[in-house]
Amino acid sequence: MTFNKNFPISEFAALENLEVLDLSNCNFNGVSILKKLKSLNPGYNRCNGSAATSLNTLKNLDLSNNPFLGPFPAQELAHLTNLEKLDLSFTQLNGTPDIQAFTSFHQLKVLDLSWNHFVGSVTSAMHALSSLRVVSFAYNYLNGSLPDHGLCELKNLHELDLSGNMLHGTLPECLKNLSSLKLFDISSNQFTGKLVPSFIANLTSLEYIDFSHNTFEGLFSFNSLSNHSKLEVIRFLSNNDKFEVETEEPIGWIPMFQLKVVMLSSCNMNRNKGRVLPGFLLHQHQLQEVDISHNHLEGKFPN
Repeated sequence: MTFNKNFPISEFAALENLEVLDLSNCNFNGVSILKKLKSLNPGYNRCNGSAATSLNTLKNLDLSNNPFLGPFPAQELAHLTNLEKLDLSFTQLNGTPDIQAFTSFHQLKVLDLSWNHFVGSVTSAMHALSSLRVVSFAYNYLNGSLPDHGLCELKNLHELDLSGNMLHGTLPECLKNLSSLKLFDISSNQFTGKLVPSFIANLTSLEYIDFSHNTFEGLFSFNSLSNHSKLEVIRFLSNNDKFEVETEEPIGWIPMFQLKVVMLSSCNMNRNKGRVLPGFLLHQHQLQEVDISHNHLEGKFPN
């Protein structure tokens, strides 16, 4: 929908009980007259935080694809204390993410800061956002290592996406405390060290895991996933000669999971087991995508 001038928001003034409004791509700059709105999507406009200044009933605010060109406008949104979902992806926000700026949102469950220009590190101040279920810092310019506390204290977290940054160092073992985690994506970073078996083994709620394109070392055994009955997607794509994936221990094991996607390219699969094809695939009946290329595997594919 397009208009020659600004969107005629005054036409909605009579809709006193309106709760959901999607004005994406409409060229508007304010909705303050709609006092009972609970969900607002002004995506692909030229609005900023002031568009929602007086909408203190909002639970869902999607400001994605609106250019802020600067830091997060914390003061303009601080009064939105009922917010449960805040999407600030593709807004050209920059600087160091100020986690304290989000602490006024006591009911915030979803925070999407992906595809911006944030720098700095993931700070221990994350513990203040204890209500979070989903958080994404994907595809920014974050660096440094993950803190030993703060992030690990978000025990209700269901999705954590840190992909596409420049994070490095070893993964803190305290991440095993995130036992409710369903999606864990740290792909395309610079993490090093070993994947501690006890850390992975404790995350039995995982449905999606992507550790691709890092510089991990040592052996990762699928035995760590033996109790992961909900797992559907595994992505461990690598081109690091110091990292190896082992799928055949214990011998003859039958996994509890049914995978839809398994991507294990260039990860030196079963290098110490004669480079045999992964036998667990014989028990996977819902596969949609499989990539085990560049592993120099030998033998017949299970059928």
